[in-house]
Amino acid sequence: KEALIHACYSRRLGPANQKRLAMLDAAERRAGDGVPSLEEIIRAFIEPFLRDFMGKPFVALMGRMIVEPGDFAQRLLAAQMGEIARRFSAAMRRALPGLPEEDMYWRMFFAVGVLAHTLAKSQLVEVVSQGRCKPGDIDAVVKRIVTFLCAGLRAETGGHA
Repeated sequence: KEALIHACYSRRLGPANQKRLAMLDAAERRAGDGVPSLEEIIRAFIEPFLRDFMGKPFVALMGRMIVEPGDFAQRLLAAQMGEIARRFSAAMRRALPGLPEEDMYWRMFFAVGVLAHTLAKSQLVEVVSQGRCKPGDIDAVVKRIVTFLCAGLRAETGGHA
């Protein structure tokens, strides 16, 4: 059973994660000796998932695995997302050199939450906005999420109690 679930995740997440890495690689090449913009890094992180999974049934399975108790779900997610976490956290550290590492990880965690919520509950914004917000317009959704996340990632760090 676990091997079947692992294969299902690999088949779905593998291509999306490869697109993420390809977009990050392209941003890093364009930057040359510099650092890609935070906007390019965040776009590379979220856009492939939105394009591949928005409105698809696989999102429910991903959500179930995230909240599933036990080691299997954690091992599965770590296997699928380990390289993504390493590459994107390194890119974000370069793009946000003054941000304390602990804050960077918390903000990445929140960014994943924004992506997951958008994938899982995008219809809700259309209902609440009485049709003014269109989750099917992936380009607009990507732009809004990139703007929102970059503002949060760049926010000043306050005193933490």
